[in-house]
Amino acid sequence: MPIITITGTPSSGKSTLAKLLAKRLGYKHYSMGDLQRKLAAERGVSINELVRTNIDDKHGTDAYVDDYQTALGKKEDDFVLDGRISFHFLPRSIKLFVDADEKVRAERLLNRDAVVENAKSLAHAEEMNRERAGHDRTNFTRRYGVDPYARQNYDLVLDSTRDSPEELARQVLERFPELRPKR
Repeated sequence: MPIITITGTPSSGKSTLAKLLAKRLGYKHYSMGDLQRKLAAERGVSINELVRTNIDDKHGTDAYVDDYQTALGKKEDDFVLDGRISFHFLPRSIKLFVDADEKVRAERLLNRDAVVENAKSLAHAEEMNRERAGHDRTNFTRRYGVDPYARQNYDLVLDSTRDSPEELARQVLERFPELRPKR
């Protein structure tokens, strides 16, 4: 059975969709964002500070996360993994991309409880999301030659601006048979 990787813009609903799909399919769920947030909290820094550190440090937490997801792909099948560049490390996966309007994403970030560095306002949340996306693009393009926001990397692009996670999951499951990777 297939592995599903989900990525997208910051605060677009990647993890929510990943959890929902995993539950509906009876798959395990792994979140590289959760892993990164855990590593940031252990170091007492924000996720954005951790990402900035990774740009300059070839042996930063990115290497740990990269190795972790690569190992998962070698030993398991039937799981959903959400991570900014997971599609790159699991090329045989079904690759999904989730996006949403910038203001919607900022509102989601502003209302999220589990963020190490809380947004102080809607404008601050927009700035945090833009900064995160810029660092991700710079880091992954420099490190791997891959732009995580280039839509051509994905089998299906979804928009969570107006569609609920349940609707997005329905869209994926409806198209699931045609998305199955060829082995």
